[in-house]
Amino acid sequence: MIARLRVDPIACEGRALCTEMLPELITLDDWGFPIIGDGPVPRRLLGDVRVTVRACPKLALRISEYPERPVVLRPDLAQVRQRGDQQAAARGYSFLTLDALTGRHFRAGMGPTARPQ
Repeated sequence: MIARLRVDPIACEGRALCTEMLPELITLDDWGFPIIGDGPVPRRLLGDVRVTVRACPKLALRISEYPERPVVLRPDLAQVRQRGDQQAAARGYSFLTLDALTGRHFRAGMGPTARPQ
């Protein structure tokens, strides 16, 4: 899992306790509010980050955890369509396809024909 540290700027009151506990990841801006980078939390600091999140008096810190690899929730639609077109052509089916430039439909393997609307 990849962990990222986030701050809720609305909930934070700028007490700087998090900066004292975790100076490796958190710095302060000119007004005393925390600045946290976008990078992942190093594994060696994950325990310290969890303690710092629990110690925040306004509960303004959060840990977001993500899987190492991105999860694909659905296949790429273009690949599915191409695979389906190839399977249909192999079985001898004819199907309509839309020409994006002209806006006309045509049957695969045949010349363009206008489709009534």
